[in-house]
Amino acid sequence: MTKSGSASAASKPSSGLSSKSRASQQASHSRAARKEYLSLLAELDRRRRTNQLAAYRPYPRQAEFHAAGATNRERLFMAGNQLGKTRAGGAEWAMHLTGRYPDWWQGKVFDTAVRFWAAGVTGEGTRDNPQRILLGPPQQPAASGTGMIPADAIVST
Repeated sequence: MTKSGSASAASKPSSGLSSKSRASQQASHSRAARKEYLSLLAELDRRRRTNQLAAYRPYPRQAEFHAAGATNRERLFMAGNQLGKTRAGGAEWAMHLTGRYPDWWQGKVFDTAVRFWAAGVTGEGTRDNPQRILLGPPQQPAASGTGMIPADAIVST
């Protein structure tokens, strides 16, 4: 003998919620979880953009250049276009200016505050290129703190 469908349904305890209400709650929970997840992703992206120095890892040639700073006052980093010269120089400046040297660092370490000067052929190139790599795009004031110097190390611009 088999149980009838009505007897089976009647014997189940009721949660007090209809299946429609349960589905609505699950959807609401799912939306809240998705919103929290997206919020966390946005925060991770903000932290990545405002602390590029933490993620900097040099290529072998860049590492040689940095290490040479421990024993040489002046160095020349000569390479082709788009090979990381500006990024490596900006990272090194940011380390010296903030005192935040990574564990892998083998170059010169300053134990007191330093001042750096930038020189170039034109005022625009001397100002805009270092500013872009160190602080962020000069034409976008809202992007200040998105360069190699971490945003939390910039007091004012």
